[in-house]
Amino acid sequence: MVFPNVVGGVQDYGHLLKRIFFPLQIKAGVCDPQIVAGKPVLDAKGYPVLKPRYALHALRHAAASAWIKQRIDIKRLQVWIGHENIELTIDTYGHLIEDPESDVALIAAVQEALLA
Repeated sequence: MVFPNVVGGVQDYGHLLKRIFFPLQIKAGVCDPQIVAGKPVLDAKGYPVLKPRYALHALRHAAASAWIKQRIDIKRLQVWIGHENIELTIDTYGHLIEDPESDVALIAAVQEALLA
């Protein structure tokens, strides 16, 4: 188990966020001031109340995006992410799958074939 609770059981998601993941983001500066009516909310000492930017699910997207950048094949990504089908993976991450060099070569080959 990655995040066990104090008695060795499964960590409650809400507790994991509130006790570990959110404080970690705030300590690392990955946070924003809480805004109400256009003004930052202040704590008892006059400091801005900070709110974290991400939930744990954001780590999944960050990992998938990094793997795409490393050119992992899409079927392997589907398996690693746990998507039921490849369509879901492509619909979710397809905008990140780019290969400009191959696009240029493909367009040049098509242009050559058309003009030949």
